[in-house]
Amino acid sequence: VFRNTNGNPYFVLEFLRSLVHRDIVKFSLRERRWTWDEARVSAENITDNVLYLLSNALNSLSESTQAALKCASCFGIKIEKSIVQKLSGHSNYINLQSGLDDAVNGGFMDFDGTHYRFVHDKVREAAYDLIKEDCKDQYHFDLGMAMHLSCVYKDNSDALFATIEQINHGVPSLLIGTLHESAVAELNYEASVKSMHCVNFTSALNYIQAGVSLLGEDSWTTKYSTSLKYYLQLGKAATPCGSSDEAKAALDKIIDSGKCLEFKIDAYYLLVADTSLESVRMCVHDLRLLGEELPNEDLDSCQINSAVNEAKETIEREPDEALLHMTNPNRSTERIENIMKFYARLGFSSWIGKIGLMLLNRSELDMEVAPQSYLAYYFMLGLSVEPIQACINMHRRGYEFGMQVGNTSLAGLHLCLAVHREIISGTNLQSLKTEIEFYLKLAKQHSLPALEVLMIIYYKNVLSLIGEQLIGPAQLIKGPQYEEIECTQEMMSSLFSDHFDRVNYLAKKWESLSEKNNLKVPIRVIYVVFYTGLATTKMYRMKGFKFPQPLRHISQKLLPVLAKAAEFSKWNFKCKSSILKAEYLSLTSKKDKAELEYEIAISSAQSSKFVHVEGLAYELYGMHYKHQGDTAKALEMFCQVQKCYEVWGSKMKVDQMTSMMQGDLLMV
Repeated sequence: VFRNTNGNPYFVLEFLRSLVHRDIVKFSLRERRWTWDEARVSAENITDNVLYLLSNALNSLSESTQAALKCASCFGIKIEKSIVQKLSGHSNYINLQSGLDDAVNGGFMDFDGTHYRFVHDKVREAAYDLIKEDCKDQYHFDLGMAMHLSCVYKDNSDALFATIEQINHGVPSLLIGTLHESAVAELNYEASVKSMHCVNFTSALNYIQAGVSLLGEDSWTTKYSTSLKYYLQLGKAATPCGSSDEAKAALDKIIDSGKCLEFKIDAYYLLVADTSLESVRMCVHDLRLLGEELPNEDLDSCQINSAVNEAKETIEREPDEALLHMTNPNRSTERIENIMKFYARLGFSSWIGKIGLMLLNRSELDMEVAPQSYLAYYFMLGLSVEPIQACINMHRRGYEFGMQVGNTSLAGLHLCLAVHREIISGTNLQSLKTEIEFYLKLAKQHSLPALEVLMIIYYKNVLSLIGEQLIGPAQLIKGPQYEEIECTQEMMSSLFSDHFDRVNYLAKKWESLSEKNNLKVPIRVIYVVFYTGLATTKMYRMKGFKFPQPLRHISQKLLPVLAKAAEFSKWNFKCKSSILKAEYLSLTSKKDKAELEYEIAISSAQSSKFVHVEGLAYELYGMHYKHQGDTAKALEMFCQVQKCYEVWGSKMKVDQMTSMMQGDLLMV
């Protein structure tokens, strides 16, 4: 019975009644008890018996209850109470709430205070089948228009999506030529924009396609500004969905039909989609249109690369304030913003970010550009030159700007970057755990799937570093950009948990993903080098290898990368460079130089407030003394390690060090 009904009370009763009705279960007067044929009961299928009874039961309900169930079934398995209340103000649905209450009393629905919910998806299916098949589009459309006229979506974005989903069953056939055509088109546009902010690109494309279908053939003459807005949104939504032809057609339409450059510039920008020669040429063309003095001849790829590299070198030599004066003061701030966007496409992200931030500080830049400006600088360059703690604060500010202007997708990206920086800066793990749990709730509340996936990746890493396991089913991480981030996060936790083979496996996987999908972010390269370098030295020491190839790889390939990074940002990378260098010197029997480098690493980590790296430096310093045979000195280092990892909040590392110290004490 449970297998067939899943314990649902209504289904249990109906299932038992059907079994009794067909004498599969019957009462024996001779034995004075109920008897049944267990084989026949097991062979029963709920679809074959309960569902037809359910259909009969629904047909026997009052007309008002049936009407309420039909209406609710159009929304899926549940319907919000707030939507029910507003719809009940419409003459066609005046008995909706009382009908749903009757359905609850009849056992067809549940009510939890905020939602009416069907007790089973099969009940919802049977209720939906009460609507005639050839009338369903009209029914949905009429329901959506009633919601629109009742303004159920006011101050409720979820209700906006619900409204437009109903109406779009009749778009465009039931709307063309009606008084509501423009209003419904605008609702689709609003829904598309909100879906883009929620990183739901497929829905965004569907909504704007419906909106464009309602414009009419002569829209560029009769509805110029609306057409401009809708076709630009179509180009934005189609691009991330892989519909490049549709995106290009929409943007070309703007360029062909737009009346002035300022209205076309966003279309030009979206068309410059990559770093191919064609896109770079288009970018140069667009900058000329904006008044930039650039060569008129058609440059080849070598000339363009040479010019771009020369310009970058010039910009790198300029002081920060001079960069601001490189923009023409006679141009409007809006035009400067557009020029900045095209230079960013050519690879001048650091310059663009600095100019953007300086304009923001002078209150000369539109607030809507703030999230992009912070991202351009602090994602692409900031971590290479500024203290990581400052970058965290700036990403939080970028998050606040994003939320202020309603750009939740950019706000979410800043939030993810802030959390990532907190993890690699050694923020207390228990505090991070609480923080990420809050952000996961935020992601669900605002329907931000990308934010949720990234926070799950970070959450798994933090739990692993603490020494806890993720409760519940593991979420499958899809998408090369997510897999690459997951690789680097797991490399960190694998290094600290001494799973060195795992670090090297993940490094190869990361390399493959980065090469395949062109996702090699310079900052991640530095950390991958750091993790793989230390995993190699720890494994070399632990297994007692004698062959020199791994050490040669460290000296020739890995150490130069970290040394170069430390030149850019001593604060962020000096301690990491010194740790790997100390390990290399220790393994090549340069004892005195190694010990000096360990001291430099510890001092640098303390100055930069990287408590986890400080603990790692003390740990490796202790292992160095242990292999030298100086157990007392090793124990002294390990005591410092414990203190660092306790501050960091890693119970896993504290327990690991306690076990190691107990073994060493026995040796002493």
